[in-house]
Amino acid sequence: MDQLGGAIDVLAIIATVTGVAATLGFGALQINEGLNFLFDIPYNFGTQVIIIIVATILFTWSAWSGY
Repeated sequence: MDQLGGAIDVLAIIATVTGVAATLGFGALQINEGLNFLFDIPYNFGTQVIIIIVATILFTWSAWSGY
């Protein structure tokens, strides 16, 4: 029965990581499109990577600091 609990834990972790990654990816696409529409910032992969890095830094800082 202990193996079943471990398998469920692994499945829950994989589902959580996949959900967060998908949400962050789609959010970066939408933010990039909005910035392109408003400020003519290029809509490309590099801009999306920068958005994801900035969002990750902000989320990490928020979790670390408690804000």
